[in-house]
Amino acid sequence: MKISQHNSRTYTVSWTPADDPRNYLYAAFADGVIEDALRALGDPMAFAQVQAGDQEAKEQLRSVCWLLEHLNKRRDALIVALKDRRDTDPAAGASWTDLVKLIDPEEPNPISKRSKVQQMYRSGRKRAGLPDKEGGPNIR
Repeated sequence: MKISQHNSRTYTVSWTPADDPRNYLYAAFADGVIEDALRALGDPMAFAQVQAGDQEAKEQLRSVCWLLEHLNKRRDALIVALKDRRDTDPAAGASWTDLVKLIDPEEPNPISKRSKVQQMYRSGRKRAGLPDKEGGPNIR
């Protein structure tokens, strides 16, 4: 995938079929999801007041939810991949603390969010059709 900047407000996104084997990127652009989500992101909301009218706000909400659903699945899959790599090779992947810091860099006490990340891990394993690890995820 390549993102090219042409000037301060113009970018081009291009990808190959290998970058998008299930056509999620194509669908997100073709169906207007990316456009709606970017409009929602750029809306200068103040106290939950959006500039978009009702129909446009509904379209933005639908697109943001679609994007979040798919990105949450990717997040969970990445957590599984990184944690499982760490479990087999202590020099690879990421620990629970590393994962919390990646997900929430502002968290002053990463240990307090570890169970939340472990739930994402379990969700990712379940979604991938992987069995639960005996005794739950390795707590290191």
